[in-house]
Amino acid sequence: GKARLQNRLVDTRDLAIRVEHVIKPDIVKPGNYTLDSLCRRYQIPMSDRHTAAGDAYITAILLLKMLHRLKKRGIANFGQLLSQL
Repeated sequence: GKARLQNRLVDTRDLAIRVEHVIKPDIVKPGNYTLDSLCRRYQIPMSDRHTAAGDAYITAILLLKMLHRLKKRGIANFGQLLSQL
C-alpha cells in the first residue's frame, strides 16, 4: 500500500485566512489567498517561483511572517500554532 505522511499538514491558504481574521471564510475570494497573492501582501520576493526549492523557500518565509503576526495573539511557535488548529 501507499505510505501515509506522518507530519501534520498546514495549508498556507487556511492559515492566512485565520491569521487575517476573516470571520466568514465562505465569502473569501480564493484568488486573494494564492501563494502569489500572499507573497505580494507579505512583501516576499518571488524568486525561483514554480520550482520545488523556490516554492518551498517562499512558503517557509511566508510561514515565518505569519508566525510573527501570531505572536501578538500569544502563539509563539509552530507547536503552539498546531495546537490551535
